[in-house]
Amino acid sequence: MDHIEHPSELLWQERREWFETLFDVEKRRGEYLIGEQALGLVIDLQTAYCAGAFIACVILGCTIIDAHIREAEAGPDFEGGLAAAFQLSKFRVELEWLRQRRNQLVHFKLSRPALSVDDHYDH
Repeated sequence: MDHIEHPSELLWQERREWFETLFDVEKRRGEYLIGEQALGLVIDLQTAYCAGAFIACVILGCTIIDAHIREAEAGPDFEGGLAAAFQLSKFRVELEWLRQRRNQLVHFKLSRPALSVDDHYDH
C-alpha cells in the first residue's frame, strides 16, 4: 500500500500531547474512572490517533466505551450487546450516534458504502 506514510515526528508529538492532555487525570482532579481492559485499549487508541488512523479511532473508541461500561458500570450479569451497553450510560444519545457511525464503517452496505481507499487521500 504505497499511499500509507507515517506522520512527521512533529505532528506525531503534537497529537500525542493533545491526547495526553485530554486524559490528564491530575488536571481533571482524578475524575476519570476507567476499567482496566478499557484502559489497555486506550493505549492502542492513542497510537492509532497519533498515526492518523482516524477511522480506527472511531472503531476503537466504541470498543473502549463498551469495555468500560461492561467492566465498571454494568452489573456482572449483563449480557447485552453494544446498543444495550450504551443505553446504560447517561450519554446514551451521543453514544448512539457513535454506535451508528461505527456500524456504517464496519458493516458494508452496497447501497451506501461508508468509505473507500480514496477517502484516505483527502485527509
